[in-house]
Amino acid sequence: MCSSNSTSSRARRRTRRSISAGRSSRAAVSCSTRPTGQDTIEVAGRWALSGTIDILKAIADGQGPDRWLVALGYAGWGAGQLDGEMLRHGWFNIAGDERLLFDTDADDRWTEGFERAGIDPRLLASQTGTA
Repeated sequence: MCSSNSTSSRARRRTRRSISAGRSSRAAVSCSTRPTGQDTIEVAGRWALSGTIDILKAIADGQGPDRWLVALGYAGWGAGQLDGEMLRHGWFNIAGDERLLFDTDADDRWTEGFERAGIDPRLLASQTGTA
């Protein structure tokens, strides 16, 4: 599981975030500290990602990481599908940002991500042409 540092209960309440993607049998926990447990991986040298029940138990017991985000849901791609979507610019990528991940409300992340890249999402078009 992700390692933890003790913080006040007020600070823990302030940094708790979760995202639900409907009915789910999978969960992933992103946390702000280095990984220490089995099946937990370090992401970009900045945070850790775990899908184990141990991290959820630690969070429930108040022994989890200082900052964490639980994402529920499942996404799957066929062979080569994600690569194709990336090549067709179906995804917008920005540099990893701990503040965007842990401090920005889930409903605001999409807009905030575009704004940090200097893009006004209101100007995006849902259709393209061939002119």
